Amino acid sequence: MREKSSIRQNRPVFDLIIYKKNTGGLNRVATVLNELPETMNFDNLEADFFELFNSQAIQRLGYLLDLLGYEKLADTLEQKAKQTGIKFKKCPLSLTSKKLELSEYKTDNKWKIIINEEIETDNL
Repeated sequence: MREKSSIRQNRPVFDLIIYKKNTGGLNRVATVLNELPETMNFDNLEADFFELFNSQAIQRLGYLLDLLGYEKLADTLEQKAKQTGIKFKKCPLSLTSKKLELSEYKTDNKWKIIINEEIETDNL
């Protein structure tokens, strides 16, 4: 079975989020994302795409896109996710944070991301 072009085009971006530990952490992921906006297009994503990834990966990617200034991409991702029935629940940005008490951190209202790690890239 062939992957749809929207899946082929956008899967690497989600893989960065899912395998963030292997790619050097969230700061490295954000740096790479900052170089890839023209390769991302969420306009044609369908429900089958969102079945491939957990909601936390979608939330983390959306949050990082907003943080990096790619609001249009982030808004499209949010809209498509909600159209497929995905409901965002609070989740930490980083799973490797040394502090375990998440109530100490601010939460991004749009993505329901608990901001327990400061993101730094060479381009921020």
